[in-house]
Amino acid sequence: MSEFSLQHRFSRIHNYIQQGHSKQAKKEFNSVRYDNIPREHLVTFADLARRIGQPYIALKKLQPIIRPEKTLVTPPTPKS
Repeated sequence: MSEFSLQHRFSRIHNYIQQGHSKQAKKEFNSVRYDNIPREHLVTFADLARRIGQPYIALKKLQPIIRPEKTLVTPPTPKS
């Protein structure tokens, strides 16, 4: 899925939510393939999932980023 297409779909879902068309928003949201969403769009995706009442999908997609299985070899150090 192209980046423009994904952004366009997210925009349509957002507009459906704002207009109170929850059925259309859920239908459009559920047509998005969850496994193909680029990392830079996951926050938007998760926000839309939360707004249409599917917070577990949001958590499932964000979990590998928030709590990755692999930890950093060297912990980050504060900036001086």
